[in-house]
Amino acid sequence: MANRLLKFLFVHCSATKPKHGHTHKDIITWHEKEWGKGAIGYRTVIELDGKPVKLKAANINNIVEQIEITWGVKGFNSESHHICYIGGIDNNTGMPADTRNQAQKDTMEEIIKFYIEKMSNDILIAPHYSEAVKACPSFHLPDWLESINIPSKNIYYKDKYNIGHYHKTGVWI
Repeated sequence: MANRLLKFLFVHCSATKPKHGHTHKDIITWHEKEWGKGAIGYRTVIELDGKPVKLKAANINNIVEQIEITWGVKGFNSESHHICYIGGIDNNTGMPADTRNQAQKDTMEEIIKFYIEKMSNDILIAPHYSEAVKACPSFHLPDWLESINIPSKNIYYKDKYNIGHYHKTGVWI
């Protein structure tokens, strides 16, 4: 497969309760069991303490080389990078929820701004739920991106499965 332009940065959650204290090592184990050795879904995982852990190396440019491909969103992986924060499920209710703490939010913001400034000025920042029937990343990404002053040209507003409605209202439709 030929190299492709980097078009998307997908944002994911681990779909775990923060109280369980999962780490990037758990994600590696889960992905290797599901997809096989070396098939990792995310380039970077944001730990509970806000520390970013790179699971897959990538060059700092707007090209996705074969060696950089991760497996986060079917049909988009050859033109995407993927980041994931630990959490996304409420500790008490077991429902999707924005469980990011301030350290995780700060790191996520830094990563997203780095991608726009250093990787591709035209990149679209997208929630996993826009292309899969999942609540992931368990918060309404476009609203949060707007709140941290990400340019609208970099926000993927498509909500294919209308899951953003739940994140805004707390009501499944």
